[in-house]
Amino acid sequence: ASYEMIKEGVRLALFAAYGLPVISERVNDRRPFAAGDFMTCEYDGLVDFVVEQLQAENAGRLETYGYNLRNYLCRVLTFRESVERAL
Repeated sequence: ASYEMIKEGVRLALFAAYGLPVISERVNDRRPFAAGDFMTCEYDGLVDFVVEQLQAENAGRLETYGYNLRNYLCRVLTFRESVERAL
């Protein structure tokens, strides 16, 4: 298996473990994630979007996204469920 194929999943798992928010370019299929699990924007506007999200007035929003991702990957989605979905 190529490292390239798994690094995005590892990145999400690490961010979730620490309750950190993820900001990504738009994706065509978010499954199994919900809209509140990570933030997305158009690739061309990614830098401006990140700068906007880092403003003090958005601090609570970042915390919420970090919590949601951690909750989903560390509490809701169990190992058994992950294996069953893959089969």
